[in-house]
Amino acid sequence: MATVKVGEIAHGAVSRIAGGLRAERSRPVLIGGVAGGLPNRRWPCLFIGPWKMSGEEEERTLGALRDVREIWDKAA
Repeated sequence: MATVKVGEIAHGAVSRIAGGLRAERSRPVLIGGVAGGLPNRRWPCLFIGPWKMSGEEEERTLGALRDVREIWDKAA
């Protein structure tokens, strides 16, 4: 059996996923069994793409991106 060490944040994330799988399947799920359930999860990258937004929403979003870009440029 191999040993894998992970930090607290990663362990917490895997534990939450295991808890969700346990609730879905109504049975215990080992931490090692979480990997089998990952392909069925909805990852944030699946939601990337075009979406409809108002002009105000567009300006607010682009303004926030400009602000971040200015901070990054000053830091560089």
